[in-house]
Amino acid sequence: MNTMTRWVFFLLFLSLRSTAQDVALLLNHGAQLEAAFKEEEALPAYQQALAIQQKLVAAHPDMAAYPSALANTYFELGLMHKLADRSAKPASELEKALLVSSEQVHTAAGSHARRLESWDQWVRRKGLAQSKVKTDEAIDALEQVMDSLNQRFEACGRLPWHA
Repeated sequence: MNTMTRWVFFLLFLSLRSTAQDVALLLNHGAQLEAAFKEEEALPAYQQALAIQQKLVAAHPDMAAYPSALANTYFELGLMHKLADRSAKPASELEKALLVSSEQVHTAAGSHARRLESWDQWVRRKGLAQSKVKTDEAIDALEQVMDSLNQRFEACGRLPWHA
Protein backbone atom coordinates (compact mmCIF):
# COMPACT_ATOMS: atom_id res chain seq x y z
CA MET A 1 0.00 0.00 0.00
CA ASN A 2 1.53 3.37 -1.02
CA THR A 3 1.70 6.48 1.17
CA MET A 4 -1.23 8.21 -0.51
CA THR A 5 -3.49 5.15 -0.08
CA ARG A 6 -2.55 4.90 3.59
CA TRP A 7 -3.22 8.63 3.98
CA VAL A 8 -6.70 8.25 2.42
CA PHE A 9 -7.52 5.33 4.74
CA PHE A 10 -6.19 7.32 7.68
CA LEU A 11 -8.48 10.26 6.81
CA LEU A 12 -11.46 7.95 6.31
CA PHE A 13 -10.81 6.38 9.70
CA LEU A 14 -10.55 9.78 11.36
CA SER A 15 -13.73 11.01 9.68
CA LEU A 16 -15.60 8.48 11.83
CA ARG A 17 -14.38 10.22 14.99
CA SER A 18 -14.07 13.93 15.68
CA THR A 19 -12.20 14.39 18.93
CA ALA A 20 -9.37 16.40 20.33
CA GLN A 21 -7.21 13.26 20.11
CA ASP A 22 -7.84 13.14 16.36
CA VAL A 23 -6.75 16.76 16.10
CA ALA A 24 -3.50 15.95 17.87
CA LEU A 25 -2.82 13.04 15.49
CA LEU A 26 -3.53 15.18 12.43
CA LEU A 27 -1.42 18.09 13.65
CA ASN A 28 1.46 15.75 14.43
CA HIS A 29 1.17 14.16 10.99
CA GLY A 30 1.04 17.60 9.32
CA ALA A 31 4.05 18.79 11.29
CA GLN A 32 6.06 15.71 10.31
CA LEU A 33 5.25 16.23 6.63
CA GLU A 34 6.02 19.94 6.88
CA ALA A 35 9.36 19.17 8.56
CA ALA A 36 10.13 16.89 5.59
CA PHE A 37 9.40 19.84 3.26
CA LYS A 38 6.18 18.20 2.01
CA GLU A 39 3.91 21.21 2.57
CA GLU A 40 1.40 20.17 -0.10
CA GLU A 41 0.94 16.81 1.65
CA ALA A 42 0.75 18.50 5.07
CA LEU A 43 -2.05 20.85 3.99
CA PRO A 44 -4.87 18.22 4.06
CA ALA A 45 -3.86 17.16 7.58
CA TYR A 46 -3.99 20.75 8.83
CA GLN A 47 -7.30 21.37 7.04
CA GLN A 48 -8.84 18.23 8.57
CA ALA A 49 -7.61 19.33 12.01
CA LEU A 50 -9.14 22.78 11.47
CA ALA A 51 -12.51 21.27 10.52
CA ILE A 52 -12.58 19.16 13.70
CA GLN A 53 -11.41 22.09 15.85
CA GLN A 54 -14.13 24.33 14.43
CA LYS A 55 -16.73 21.71 15.39
CA LEU A 56 -15.26 21.44 18.88
CA VAL A 57 -15.34 25.24 19.33
CA ALA A 58 -18.98 25.35 18.19
CA ALA A 59 -20.02 22.40 20.37
CA HIS A 60 -18.20 23.60 23.50
CA PRO A 61 -18.27 27.44 23.58
CA ASP A 62 -17.27 27.55 27.28
CA MET A 63 -14.05 25.59 26.74
CA ALA A 64 -11.40 28.30 26.34
CA ALA A 65 -8.80 25.75 25.29
CA TYR A 66 -10.62 24.94 22.04
CA PRO A 67 -10.59 28.43 20.46
CA SER A 68 -7.01 28.84 21.63
CA ALA A 69 -5.99 25.57 19.97
CA LEU A 70 -7.87 26.57 16.82
CA ALA A 71 -6.02 29.89 16.73
CA ASN A 72 -2.70 28.09 17.12
CA THR A 73 -3.54 25.76 14.23
CA TYR A 74 -4.48 28.72 12.03
CA PHE A 75 -1.23 30.34 13.06
CA GLU A 76 0.83 27.26 12.14
CA LEU A 77 -1.01 26.99 8.82
CA GLY A 78 -0.34 30.68 8.17
CA LEU A 79 3.36 30.14 8.86
CA MET A 80 3.43 27.23 6.46
CA HIS A 81 1.80 29.37 3.76
CA LYS A 82 4.24 32.19 4.48
CA LEU A 83 7.22 29.88 4.11
CA ALA A 84 5.74 28.67 0.83
CA ASP A 85 5.39 32.34 -0.22
CA ARG A 86 1.57 32.35 -0.09
CA SER A 87 1.27 34.58 2.98
CA ALA A 88 -1.09 37.39 1.90
CA LYS A 89 -4.41 35.54 1.88
CA PRO A 90 -3.98 33.41 5.04
CA ALA A 91 -2.64 36.40 6.99
CA SER A 92 -5.66 38.52 6.06
CA GLU A 93 -8.09 35.71 6.90
CA LEU A 94 -6.46 35.14 10.27
CA GLU A 95 -6.56 38.80 11.12
CA LYS A 96 -10.22 39.15 10.07
CA ALA A 97 -11.19 36.16 12.19
CA LEU A 98 -9.38 37.76 15.16
CA LEU A 99 -7.45 34.53 15.60
CA VAL A 100 -4.08 36.26 15.66
CA SER A 101 -2.57 39.52 16.75
CA SER A 102 -1.08 41.53 13.90
CA GLU A 103 1.16 44.55 13.77
CA GLN A 104 3.16 46.38 11.13
CA VAL A 105 6.91 46.23 11.69
CA HIS A 106 9.84 47.89 9.98
CA THR A 107 12.43 45.30 8.98
CA ALA A 108 16.20 45.66 9.08
CA ALA A 109 16.16 45.67 5.26
CA GLY A 110 14.06 48.85 5.32
CA SER A 111 10.77 47.34 4.22
CA HIS A 112 7.46 47.01 6.01
CA ALA A 113 6.06 43.64 7.01
CA ARG A 114 3.15 42.33 9.03
CA ARG A 115 4.07 40.24 12.08
CA LEU A 116 1.50 37.65 13.10
CA GLU A 117 1.43 35.82 16.40
CA SER A 118 -1.14 33.67 18.14
CA TRP A 119 -2.90 35.19 21.12
CA ASP A 120 -1.16 32.67 23.40
CA GLN A 121 2.20 33.90 22.13
CA TRP A 122 1.12 37.54 22.48
CA VAL A 123 0.01 36.93 26.09
CA ARG A 124 3.37 35.33 26.93
CA ARG A 125 5.36 38.10 25.18
CA LYS A 126 3.42 40.77 27.10
CA GLY A 127 3.75 38.86 30.39
CA LEU A 128 0.00 38.76 30.99
CA ALA A 129 -1.93 36.15 32.94
CA GLN A 130 -4.62 34.33 30.99
CA SER A 131 -8.14 35.28 31.97
CA LYS A 132 -10.62 32.87 33.52
CA VAL A 133 -13.55 34.85 32.09
CA LYS A 134 -16.10 32.72 30.25
CA THR A 135 -16.65 33.44 26.58
CA ASP A 136 -20.28 34.54 27.02
CA GLU A 137 -19.30 36.96 29.81
CA ALA A 138 -16.50 38.44 27.70
CA ILE A 139 -18.83 38.90 24.71
CA ASP A 140 -21.45 40.60 26.91
CA ALA A 141 -18.82 42.94 28.37
CA LEU A 142 -17.51 43.90 24.93
CA GLU A 143 -21.03 44.54 23.65
CA GLN A 144 -21.77 46.77 26.65
CA VAL A 145 -18.60 48.78 26.02
CA MET A 146 -19.48 49.13 22.33
CA ASP A 147 -23.02 50.29 23.19
CA SER A 148 -21.63 52.80 25.68
CA LEU A 149 -19.11 54.18 23.16
CA ASN A 150 -21.76 54.41 20.45
CA GLN A 151 -24.05 56.41 22.77
CA ARG A 152 -21.24 58.63 24.03
CA PHE A 153 -19.96 59.53 20.55
CA GLU A 154 -23.23 59.21 18.64
CA ALA A 155 -21.60 56.49 16.55
CA CYS A 156 -22.66 53.19 15.07
CA GLY A 157 -19.60 50.99 15.60
CA ARG A 158 -20.01 47.23 15.41
CA LEU A 159 -18.11 44.27 16.73
CA PRO A 160 -16.75 41.76 14.19
CA TRP A 161 -19.41 39.14 14.92
CA HIS A 162 -22.13 41.70 14.08
CA ALA A 163 -20.52 42.91 10.84
